[in-house]
Amino acid sequence: MKEEQKTQKLQPRRAEVLFIGINTSKVSALVKHIKFVHGNGYSSEELADFRQIIWKNLLEKSRGVVQALRTFDLEPMNHANEGNCEYIMNHRMDIDNPEFSFLPEFIHAVQELWADEIISVLLERSSELSMDNDAAYFFVHAQRISAREYVPSSQDILRVTEKPGLCVTEIDNPILSRLLWVNTRWNTWKKWMHQFDGVSSIVFCASLSDYDQEVNDIDNHTLLTDSLLLFESIVNSILLLPVRTPIILLLTELDKFTAKLDNVPRKLQITRV
Repeated sequence: MKEEQKTQKLQPRRAEVLFIGINTSKVSALVKHIKFVHGNGYSSEELADFRQIIWKNLLEKSRGVVQALRTFDLEPMNHANEGNCEYIMNHRMDIDNPEFSFLPEFIHAVQELWADEIISVLLERSSELSMDNDAAYFFVHAQRISAREYVPSSQDILRVTEKPGLCVTEIDNPILSRLLWVNTRWNTWKKWMHQFDGVSSIVFCASLSDYDQEVNDIDNHTLLTDSLLLFESIVNSILLLPVRTPIILLLTELDKFTAKLDNVPRKLQITRV
């Protein structure tokens, strides 16, 4: 009996870690990657559950491209794509229906539009619309993703954009028990502050690639500005708690940030709001 008690005392307490950042900071991708590498991965049922999220991503990103073209008054070089734009925006589909599948006509319209020469012109101005860095991935793989027997790959799951909110990921690991993660806006995060109690540490994620992604109509205000404001707000609030929780700052998307610097040089300026 004493030997069992001694063994239990020697076993480390499994940690709960909270990951937080704005929606573009890749918080969800980081947590999923940890589950793939250090946990038990995803079951076939869990993989199937991601299909609807990925299908919605493909639909939303497709319509986002059409809306961006219209915002900048850019017309497709291929006149057939004018009709494809209308089809993408107006075609109704019930992705929540268990029997849902994309029509071949929709996927054809998406791929034809993405192949249009005007897209390269649009991408040069992507920072003005905060376009998703992973949008191209879903268009390139639209045919595979739309297949009726489609099963999401690990890359599909890592690149999917999740809606703002709080999620909990269970980890089968001797050190970690649960990963809590929050996608949020810098001025709305406090609704989840009660989740900070009891966590072993907080990992704050910020995407360096957001430095040129403009938001609102404020001069020099980018998505990276939002991340910095969120970080400041969290740190100042944590200091008021009775228990000091360690905070780890994690800068993500270094590869995309480095690639952008050659084409989009810019000083980092922080606008106080």
